[in-house]
Amino acid sequence: MLKDRNVLITLITIVITWIGSFYVYSNVLSAPIKTDIQQTKDKIKALESQLAEAKAKAEQLNKLKEEMAGLQLEVATLEKQLPRTQELPSLLRLFTNRFESYGLFVSSLGPGKPVSKGLYDEIPFTLSFSTTFHNLGKFLTSLGKNERLMAARLD
Repeated sequence: MLKDRNVLITLITIVITWIGSFYVYSNVLSAPIKTDIQQTKDKIKALESQLAEAKAKAEQLNKLKEEMAGLQLEVATLEKQLPRTQELPSLLRLFTNRFESYGLFVSSLGPGKPVSKGLYDEIPFTLSFSTTFHNLGKFLTSLGKNERLMAARLD
């Protein structure tokens, strides 16, 4: 009976020791490690969200660069249509070449006073000529197709 009692006490002691060891391990030894693991996971999540945000901004930057390049081309095109300076000599050369090309016989040509229209100046030209109706149409069409903005008004 003593032997059974000693065996029982030994078994209970072993079980209590195991339970105590498990308790100490889980609450004292592994708790700081679990806390560190959780903090590391939280840092990883924060860094991943920052990375995703940075990637989104980089993608927006690329789109903005592409959009800016397109706008720069558009500005260059518009600057050809509305130059910053009046360039009267080049306009007179253009008119002279077109008059000759489309058979207009010009009796008078004179630039008027520039009229400011905000972002550009409108320069009216007074023109007296003789030609056929078809040649006039061809001449006006060629002016309309020019890279510089031009409009015709008949008075």
